[in-house]
Amino acid sequence: MNERERLDYILGDHEEDDYITNRFGWLDALLSDIRSLIDGGQAFVKGEIKPTLEGSHGAGNLSIATLVCTGLELVSALYVGDTGKKYNATDNVKEFVKEYFPDDGKKIPRTLWLGIRNGINHVFIPNMIEVSNNRVEFTFFVNRDLSKSSHVTQSKNGIITIHINSIQFYHLLKQAIDKYKSKLVTDDNLQRNFIYGWESKLTPYIITKDQLIPKEIKYLMKKLGPSNRSDLFV
Repeated sequence: MNERERLDYILGDHEEDDYITNRFGWLDALLSDIRSLIDGGQAFVKGEIKPTLEGSHGAGNLSIATLVCTGLELVSALYVGDTGKKYNATDNVKEFVKEYFPDDGKKIPRTLWLGIRNGINHVFIPNMIEVSNNRVEFTFFVNRDLSKSSHVTQSKNGIITIHINSIQFYHLLKQAIDKYKSKLVTDDNLQRNFIYGWESKLTPYIITKDQLIPKEIKYLMKKLGPSNRSDLFV
């Protein structure tokens, strides 16, 4: 591909020939979803909107951070591209954070990734880390006032706690993606990495070896019958 073709692949709309119509736009869509969660949660806390669903409501402390980690893993894979190694999300994120995050993030990327993403993205509970006779814990809060920054404390019994302002965490990701995009549009290597990362790591088409999946697809085909639509979960 020449530069024009690469940029079209990355930034152009491809409504007719791709599952995801705009590849870089997928990151924009994810950021948009996070903003909706932040704005909705804050409006609820302030009493600006009334709940329509039964049950208690939160402000998105963990949900925001979960989506941030999802976006961080995606953009890091696109940034790194072909490493010649087996896909490793932790190593990819380390490289992206080292390039585009503030200094504190650059110093502890693996600790943040292990504690936050490897916990909340799987079981919605942050991991506790024990290393060198130290215990590291994570807690999350939301505050639009970014002077209420993420911070680290240590208790009298020696437990280190990393307190993450989830809204600030979103802004860090947004700023990093903006910096990445500004370089991406002029850097041939970053463009090639993006394309390789998308084609080899992020293709949405999965050939499964799970032998039970064909039975489930057969159920869907039977449910559809002669029509092209059938309601689910009703």
